[in-house]
Amino acid sequence: LRYYEKGSALPRLTDDAIDAIVAAGDARTSPLSQIIIQHMHGAATRVDPTATAYSLRQEQHIVGIFAGWVDGPDEPHVAWTRKLWETLRPYALDGVYINFLGPQDGAAGVRASYGQNFERLVQVKNRYDPTNFFHINHNIPPTIGR
Repeated sequence: LRYYEKGSALPRLTDDAIDAIVAAGDARTSPLSQIIIQHMHGAATRVDPTATAYSLRQEQHIVGIFAGWVDGPDEPHVAWTRKLWETLRPYALDGVYINFLGPQDGAAGVRASYGQNFERLVQVKNRYDPTNFFHINHNIPPTIGR
């Protein structure tokens, strides 16, 4: 199977955001594609944003947009994902839960997702993985030895 994904974190599910999500669901380019909405609230939002790596601790709705298809051209499925993501951007926070980033989100997506904790995580990386052995992930590259 082939996949492409993007994610957004919405502080509120506005009527316009809901309408966009429903319209995208109706326009899916494959029956394997899906839109997942997870409501982050309660205990998870009461953790100090600097207490863990994940800093987006305000109440939010995490929207995962996952295109999945078997064969044929990639572009219609990638375009479907990007269109909904772009439509939701005006309603979204900077950054999203790290597991909802796609590989195309790169260093900027990683930095935005860790927010105020990014520089502290660079220091952890420098100390425990200065050679960047653990790099096949949404990587925080070390700054030592560059």
